[in-house]
Amino acid sequence: RAAGTAATRRPAVAPPSGPRNVRLCLQALAGAITLVVEDDGRGFESAPATDLHSSFRRGRGLLNMQVRAKRMGGSVALTSAPGKGTRLVLVLPLGKADA
Repeated sequence: RAAGTAATRRPAVAPPSGPRNVRLCLQALAGAITLVVEDDGRGFESAPATDLHSSFRRGRGLLNMQVRAKRMGGSVALTSAPGKGTRLVLVLPLGKADA
């Protein structure tokens, strides 16, 4: 679900960001699962890493992703710059689920 949200939400990869390429990378290493979604679109002025919602006023998909990741002991980081595309990194720890 996180990959779908990250890959379709504005401004990361949906118009009007205009990416020609989108890259998804999923890895399970060192006790964590890491999902990286990046594009070569127009990018945007990044909000502070702790405030994803301020960059996405239309929807709550990425904010919800941040809340869910935090509940599972993980993190979401979003970086972007005008003309440089956008990169989202979701890290979730591997381990036993709480009963």
